[in-house]
Amino acid sequence: KNLTPLLLLQGKNKFADQIKQALGGVLLIDEAYQLDPATDPAGKNIVDTLLTAAENHRENLTIILAGYKSEIEESLYAYNSGMSSRFEMIEFPDFNDTQLRRIWDLFHQQREWKVEDDQVSRVAVRRVARRRGCKGFANAREVRTAFETACKRATLRSDMDPTQPTLIMADVIGPKPSRQLLPELDEALRDLEALTGLEAVKREINRTVDLVASNYEREMRGNTVLDVPVNRLMLGNPGTSKLAVAMIYARVVSALGFVS
Repeated sequence: KNLTPLLLLQGKNKFADQIKQALGGVLLIDEAYQLDPATDPAGKNIVDTLLTAAENHRENLTIILAGYKSEIEESLYAYNSGMSSRFEMIEFPDFNDTQLRRIWDLFHQQREWKVEDDQVSRVAVRRVARRRGCKGFANAREVRTAFETACKRATLRSDMDPTQPTLIMADVIGPKPSRQLLPELDEALRDLEALTGLEAVKREINRTVDLVASNYEREMRGNTVLDVPVNRLMLGNPGTSKLAVAMIYARVVSALGFVS
């Protein structure tokens, strides 16, 4: 039973009741780092009660804490060194490319979708795998999101046959990042072009757009894409349109799909 959303509201006494009900079974606390005993008095009371239960009910209660490794270590293990002696850590690695591919294949087979060719699946998995290692990477859920997004794009194609739904490369990687197909991008670049001067700045932003367009073509051919640096340090004296350019740049990277 996932108790975390209610624990801090219900408090120590209610948690003690939950422990009694769980005796002889398993108590699961997901996202346990949210208890944050070092800064939250309510969380401290719950964690202290939890440690006592882990010690006193070793024979008839299994307690499982789940969450991000770094947050668990920072919020719980750092709070009380006794955590490590009462809870043996099992770390779950991110899925590798082969495993992500199996999940992708399972989704489209179970839902009776075909893929135009194997390259479509390879590119889909490679796009998902780029985020591996990042905090919050959702593994199977990332694959499901990618698959469902591709299916939605496919249903909007005029040539999609509903009796034999099939994913093509464009469904997986989306529309070509061009001004003609992305009105938001065209509008942002028009506003950029309307600014006085700043030719070097404009070239730099257009270089990012061109690199994204080049990557699109590379993916269509099944090639590895190039890194696209999107973070920027904008320097200059007052009145040089730094804020205006920053706001336009934010619209550009949003239109290109880097941020929402």
